[in-house]
Amino acid sequence: RRYDRRIDTSVSFSDELSLGSVLLSPGEPRDSAMEPCDADFVLQAVCFHQGQSARVGHYTAAVRDAAQPERWWGISDAWWSELEQHPNQVEELVGGPRASLLFYARKGLA
Repeated sequence: RRYDRRIDTSVSFSDELSLGSVLLSPGEPRDSAMEPCDADFVLQAVCFHQGQSARVGHYTAAVRDAAQPERWWGISDAWWSELEQHPNQVEELVGGPRASLLFYARKGLA
C-alpha cells in the first residue's frame, strides 16, 4: 500500500550539528583524503514542502547568506526574498511548510 498523505509533524533541527560522537575514530575526524578535519557542521539550507502530499504541493528553500550568515533567504520558482525568521521558526508554523531536506556544510568550509 502506498502512503500519499503528507506527514504533518514538525521536526526540530539544529543550526549546528556535531558528528564527533558517531565517527569510527572519535576525537580524530578525517575527510575522504584521510586528512584531519572538523566534525562540526553548520546548517546552510532547508528544502520545505507545502501541500497535501509529495505529488501535490510546492517546494521552497531557505538558504543561508554566505556573506552574512545570520541572514536567510526564501527561494521559490517564482520569487526570492529575505526571510524574517530562522528556518526553525518556519517549520514550527501550524499547517505551514515542513522541512524535507537539511543541508549542512563542514564548519570552516561554509
